[in-house]
Amino acid sequence: MARKLEKALFLETSAGVCIEVLGPSVDIEELQILLSPLMGSGVNRIQTWPLPPTPILEYTPQEDPVHFYSSKDPYGLFSNFARRPITIDGKEWPTSEHFFQAMKYAQVDADYLEKIRAADKPGETFWMGNNRARAIRSDWDTIKDDVMRYVVLVKFTAHRDCLNMLLGTGSRDIVEHTTKDTYWADGGDGSGKNMLGRILMETRNVLQDEVKHITGMPQEGETPMVLSPLKAYRETLRQRLGFLWEK
Repeated sequence: MARKLEKALFLETSAGVCIEVLGPSVDIEELQILLSPLMGSGVNRIQTWPLPPTPILEYTPQEDPVHFYSSKDPYGLFSNFARRPITIDGKEWPTSEHFFQAMKYAQVDADYLEKIRAADKPGETFWMGNNRARAIRSDWDTIKDDVMRYVVLVKFTAHRDCLNMLLGTGSRDIVEHTTKDTYWADGGDGSGKNMLGRILMETRNVLQDEVKHITGMPQEGETPMVLSPLKAYRETLRQRLGFLWEK
């Protein structure tokens, strides 16, 4: 049975991060009062709003895994084909799939990279990115996981509905379920690596830690976090991948 959530909390930090604190027991008004001293020292804006009509899908008591594949599925926002534009270093990308496929040609084929960015549909970018008639980066297999980590992080901190859905999965396993892929997905029978699902869970952990960091509410027995987990994670990925943006 889905829990009832009436409001969410929006925090705009100096790092430009949007965080929503979700939970049926959270008193939003009291939390706003608690956070108000942070204004001007890392938090630029605090605001509440009614939750959007997008449903927050909750786990069953058995904590069944979350399965996704198509962008039309109940958890379709987890798909890289979901129409949620992102902006990275001033460039807008229609979907995370556009960015991921284009990065195969970063510093290799700038014209083709821009053609991928301009593609009408994410499915088109998939085929363009897997056109073996064109050379891709020689280190792609080494960096592709971090490219996926980065674009997933950008997407899920840019869109409230994506963030709602991801945090709403709690501690459930997230699985891209299809026979069409044994690396990013589970291969349909669990034999695949499910790398995209694993990256989504990793991102969820970072965002959950960020909520604790901003609200200053660690669980019993936990040490309060001094540094922003989200900022540290993002900067680590940018350091690993910074050369992709070098001219």
